[in-house]
Formats: sequence, C-alpha cells, structure tokens
Amino acid sequence: MTQLHKLIILFIPIISLKLNAQPIDINGNINKVEWKNATTINGLYAPWEDEIKKDNSIVQYFIKDGWLYYNFQVQDTTLLYEPYVNEKSVPKSDRVEIFFAMHKNLKQYYCFEIDSRGNKLDYHASYHRIFDQNWDFSYTKTATKVEKNKYIVEGAIHIKQLDIFNSNGKSFYMAIFRADYGPNKQRIWYSAKNIKTRTPDFHLPKAFFKVKL
Repeated sequence: MTQLHKLIILFIPIISLKLNAQPIDINGNINKVEWKNATTINGLYAPWEDEIKKDNSIVQYFIKDGWLYYNFQVQDTTLLYEPYVNEKSVPKSDRVEIFFAMHKNLKQYYCFEIDSRGNKLDYHASYHRIFDQNWDFSYTKTATKVEKNKYIVEGAIHIKQLDIFNSNGKSFYMAIFRADYGPNKQRIWYSAKNIKTRTPDFHLPKAFFKVKL
C-alpha cells in the first residue's frame, strides 16, 4: 500500500482486504505477515479539542472466513486502567472501540469497547443512544500487550453473528474510536472520522464509514 493510498483511506469509504491467509493466532503480536497487507488507518482525530489534532494511533483490520481481525496500536503516556469488576469498569479506563451497523441510519448497531488489559464492554444499540447492555457478542478473541507509553489491542470478531450486512452481503458500516484519560483525568475522545458536533458523541451516523468486502 502506497503512502498516498493510506492518506486517501481517511477520506473515502474504507475498503476491506480479503487475504489469502490462514486465520491468525490472537496473541498481541502484531508482527505477523498478515498485518503488513491489512487496511491501515494512520492517526485518529480529536475533533472536540480546542485545536483539532490527530494522535499517533495505528488501526488495522482485514476480513477472513467471516472473522474481522483488527489491531490498535495506541501511544499513551498517561495510561489509566481501572481494575476490572464488571463491564461497567471498562468506561473508567483508557480504551478503544469498534461499532458495526447495517445501515447508516443506525436503526440497530453493535458496540465493542476494550481496555488495555483486554476487558470488554459490548452491547446492542439503536439510534439515538438507546442501549441494550444485556446483549453480548457470542464469538470474539482478544489479546493485549502493554509496553512503555503504548498499548496494543489485537482481536477478532465473528461478524456473521451480527445482522450488519446489506442485502447483497457485500458491505456494512463501521466506526472506530478511542477514549483517553489525561493527567488530570480529563477525557479526550478520538475518532477515525473528523466528526464535527457541538459536544462529544460517537453514536451518530456521521461517525461511521462504509466497509466494502
């Protein structure tokens, strides 16, 4: 993938890559050859800061045999982790998030949030911000690695368990986010798209992009 291609990906619907590879082991090691050919997003926007900026995060994904494989490589010098008690602990920590939907109107969509230790919060939702916290993904794999000023989340979600494909089964919508607590516990919200709203809100159609298979 050329540098120009990587830049264009940020502004047009992202096209997933089907790889002719075996399913990979999810272990937090992102040096696997499959990741070298995966769709890549370089940097997430912080659209609600006084000065809109991008971080140094790298997000990659590809689809193989009904599984969406993904990884987040997050630079974080103020990593906050809330010891896990239950799913409600996850929003108190720095984390990454992936949302899925069939239609951009978000009549129904699915949310997956993962902290730096691999703890998960998953739920079903309807527009606008109608949440079913009792819903859970049935098939996921997750591994994380914490390094100095950095954490990595690698995982896979069996997307065929979700009702997200359009009538021809060739596309769906996805959104990618990151939540970061600063040194004074102020939150900075990041998004793959530079969404412009008055207040922070990930649960909007404009936050999603189209994924073609």
